[in-house]
Amino acid sequence: MRKASDLLGPFVGQTEQQLVAAFAETKQKNAILMIDEADSFLGSRSAAQQQWEVS
Repeated sequence: MRKASDLLGPFVGQTEQQLVAAFAETKQKNAILMIDEADSFLGSRSAAQQQWEVS
C-alpha cells in the first residue's frame, strides 16, 4: 500500500518515476498495489496550460 504523499514528488517527472517504481515492485512481488488518496494526482487535465502538465 502506498499513500499519494509517498508517490508525489516536487520535481517534474519525479511522481511518474515513483509510480513506475511502485508498479514494478508490485509486479515483482506478484501483489496488488493500493494507492490511498490517488485522486490527489489523478485529477482532470482540462485546465493544464504547460506542456509538462498535459503530459
